[in-house]
Amino acid sequence: NPWLVTDIPNLNSALKNIKLSKANHLYLASFLPKNYQLKPPTKPKKLTNISTLEHFLYQLGIRAALPMIKQGQVISQLYLKATQNLFKLTNPKAVVVVSDIRFCELVLAYQAKKTNTRSLLASPNTMLALDQINSYNTTDIVAVVGQFIKSQLVNINLKPSKIKVVGDPRTENYQQLIKPRHSNLVFNLLNLNSNDKIALLTSFPPTSMIPKPEKKAFFELASKAVLKTKNLKLVIKPHPSETRQKILSDLKLLHDHLLPLLLIYIL
Repeated sequence: NPWLVTDIPNLNSALKNIKLSKANHLYLASFLPKNYQLKPPTKPKKLTNISTLEHFLYQLGIRAALPMIKQGQVISQLYLKATQNLFKLTNPKAVVVVSDIRFCELVLAYQAKKTNTRSLLASPNTMLALDQINSYNTTDIVAVVGQFIKSQLVNINLKPSKIKVVGDPRTENYQQLIKPRHSNLVFNLLNLNSNDKIALLTSFPPTSMIPKPEKKAFFELASKAVLKTKNLKLVIKPHPSETRQKILSDLKLLHDHLLPLLLIYIL
């Protein structure tokens, strides 16, 4: 049976929300050795002779980013060591990841490659992002949802033989999976008028990559934007790993920053 490896602290709640509460899972941090000693972080090279604008900007950037660089090295050591132990103890036959950005999936794919373990990236992306921060090269095979994203990956020099078009399980048989709900019922549930203008905001759980202050800023920005349009109502859809109560709790923290007239509805 497959095992889900995670670094999410509230995983049980997330699994329950998507009706997978009985899924086998392991916490990556539990494989970190006791009394593990971290290696001292290495500092970036400093320039001794600053003679150009590029030199000055480099030095300035290093100074500003130094705390982030140190923290990144510490986190990397912890993830790598825990994953090494995980592979030694479980000897997995294959690894499937759904991201090539998050720490947990990155390190699992890296260790799979290092130990010659078969690996697959099941990407949900339908097209390349403008910033192209996804590398798509961390695993043996990349599974994509359609021909368009495959063509884009080939254009950035991924081998066609490495890319498999498998469709999107989230939308297959969608009509059979969803519960029919008339739009009037939704408006009544949210105490809205059917003529109201709606802005839908999808929430996300705070993580090490998106901390609570960033989520707070996100809510505040959306709230201020909504207030600029007359009779526009903000509807918040919780992330699958969040509960309605959790969103309401987060909003209480923002109460002082939101105007009293702002109406927010939770799906």
